[in-house]
Amino acid sequence: MAHSFQRNSTRGPAWPGTKAYIKYSLPHGNDTLKSYKFSGDVTDIGACGMFLQTPNLIPVSTNLDITVCFDSDSSSPELKINAQGKVVRSCEQGVGIRFLSIDLDRLRRCVIEKINKTG
Repeated sequence: MAHSFQRNSTRGPAWPGTKAYIKYSLPHGNDTLKSYKFSGDVTDIGACGMFLQTPNLIPVSTNLDITVCFDSDSSSPELKINAQGKVVRSCEQGVGIRFLSIDLDRLRRCVIEKINKTG
């Protein structure tokens, strides 16, 4: 079966150890929201989005608050970036996320810092 999803921009493989921490809310009866938090491994990332490996099935169109850590073993703020995104694909392997808001200059600095640390 052909897959109809087509990405409009390039993504590249993420470094091993790149994690994302996700927060989101969904309706939970009686006009209330239930909040969720979890993390997963980022398998690829680009200026417009990323793919996050996770067993958590998140509905398409869900808005997310995201923190990407390019080195999960480091507490360096130079290797972290915050973003807002929206789920554009959800499957057993994880979720495809399109960034709604991300500081591209900060993303570039994080990538350069990671390259400098890995030599």
